[in-house]
Amino acid sequence: RGELPAAVDAHEVIRAAVAPIYYRLFVTHEPATAADADRAADAALAAARAGIL
Repeated sequence: RGELPAAVDAHEVIRAAVAPIYYRLFVTHEPATAADADRAADAALAAARAGIL
């Protein structure tokens, strides 16, 4: 739909969004909150918009 550059790798966006949550749950054994999920999604979207992913 044109929100992101065509070269963005959707799989990398998903990985970038999920990695912080995975880290909290399975590495540091901390609870993941809705705020954590929002922050991870915002960071992944910002990286995708910047053409990093």
